[in-house]
Amino acid sequence: MVLFGFFELFVLIPMLFWISLSLQARRLRDIGWEPVFVIPAWVVAMAIDLTMAQSGPKLWMLPFAGPTILGWLIILLTEVCLLFWPGRTYAADDFLTLESPAERAPKPTTAAPAATRPARRPSPASPAGAGFGRRGL
Repeated sequence: MVLFGFFELFVLIPMLFWISLSLQARRLRDIGWEPVFVIPAWVVAMAIDLTMAQSGPKLWMLPFAGPTILGWLIILLTEVCLLFWPGRTYAADDFLTLESPAERAPKPTTAAPAATRPARRPSPASPAGAGFGRRGL
């Protein structure tokens, strides 16, 4: 019985791995963490956990093969952070330029009277007051 065919092994699995990795990197960037450091640190933690599971005492092991209890706690903590950590809110102007808001130079202000200035609408991506879990689930 063949578990994986050519298509699944060389096309589908790498494609799904790439999609998952890019979505996690996007979410990490959204919550303010740098994915260049977080993802390799997570891989190293899982490699250390696998080494502990293969060479250490079986007290940390669950009844089935896989990570140790410490590894499952690391995975759980990572997933909870990705799901529930509040992300940044974006203004509508942030999508009109290629620069990030931090890279923009402050512009000299010539304040117009409040009556002539147009009112700023909240962007549809971040409604007023929506900060918790708007991207999590």
